[in-house]
Amino acid sequence: MLVVRSRQSAEAVAAALRRVVHTVNPHQPITITALRQRIAVETSGPRFHLIMLGSFGLLALTLAAFGVFSVTEYVVSLRRHEMAVRSSLGASPAALLFLMLGAGTKLLVLGLAAGMSGTVMIAKILAAGFPEVRLNDPQAIGAAVLLVIVAAVRANWMAARRVTRIDLATMLRSL
Repeated sequence: MLVVRSRQSAEAVAAALRRVVHTVNPHQPITITALRQRIAVETSGPRFHLIMLGSFGLLALTLAAFGVFSVTEYVVSLRRHEMAVRSSLGASPAALLFLMLGAGTKLLVLGLAAGMSGTVMIAKILAAGFPEVRLNDPQAIGAAVLLVIVAAVRANWMAARRVTRIDLATMLRSL
């Protein structure tokens, strides 16, 4: 492999290189590619893997957010009567909202604790197979945890917000 740097156009340099190689050995095959093309070919595999990994990570985050939303929505539906009674006894909509957010936050903390312990265990297992990769990167783990917290709090907020929209009269009649 020969690397050439020039201020001339790539076509002019390629023609000159072909002539020089042809004068030394006319039967020598020569392939000339630009460095940008070579870099694009060499990095296309890792780039594809990173795009796929990012896509699956985004899909996992979306599924986790929908799961948190669904569980919180289910808990809200189970506690609608309780929320109606609390509201009729004078609880403000904000107090009801924060009551439901508190329940969701407890689940979030438990999930994060389980996820972090799983991350540490899997990192130890993967360390044997990938010695050159730093698997316990605190910045990457912190960013992932922050992203999960933001997604879970947003999903929890969307589901718990429905508590404030309970029609008190209808709910109390159904008791």
